[in-house]
Amino acid sequence: MKITQIRTLMLASVVVVSSLVVGEAAFSQTRPAVSVMPEPTRWTQEDVTTSQKLATAQKEMAAAKFEAMNACKTVAPTQHASCVAEAESIYSQDLAAAQKRLYPNK
Repeated sequence: MKITQIRTLMLASVVVVSSLVVGEAAFSQTRPAVSVMPEPTRWTQEDVTTSQKLATAQKEMAAAKFEAMNACKTVAPTQHASCVAEAESIYSQDLAAAQKRLYPNK
């Protein structure tokens, strides 16, 4: 490759990079500002009572069960029933463990 070809390629790459930088700067100036909403207070309030802690644990377990059930929809039809049964079993075990942890005398 000749020196003039190398210089031409280098100049072309500089022009491309410069165009990208200028284009990004122009784009960032034209896009609207994103407003950030404050988090709801309930997200930052700690559970104080045992019943609040149990309710939060139940919500989390229900969400995990929902995700597991959705995952069961993607397995082969022959494995669907066992997948659902496993999700139900894990949910029941987790619920019992949470109740035992929060109410150890019952």
